[in-house]
Amino acid sequence: EELKGKYLRFVEALQQWTADNLMHVKRAAITSVFTLLKEKPEQESFLLMILVNKLGDTDKKTASHVVHLLQQLVLSHPNMRQVITKEVEQFLFQQKIDSRGLYYG
Repeated sequence: EELKGKYLRFVEALQQWTADNLMHVKRAAITSVFTLLKEKPEQESFLLMILVNKLGDTDKKTASHVVHLLQQLVLSHPNMRQVITKEVEQFLFQQKIDSRGLYYG
């Protein structure tokens, strides 16, 4: 239980780092979220939400990188296709989404 709590705090820290102004920090955090999501099912929905929300990032390279990572996730876990699609749909139908987020979604 204690380990799960520490893991959750780590994932929350990754979420904060995905919003960092330094591009290499942001990219490393996003890649870490992808790796955790791909390798460990713990906090799957939270990790997927973090990754999908980065589709609306102001930097087009970051959003494009997230699209690539989501494609890799579908290739490595075909059974997650429906879950990923549902999360992307929820992202697209948010009220506060800009045109760039719609494009990458």
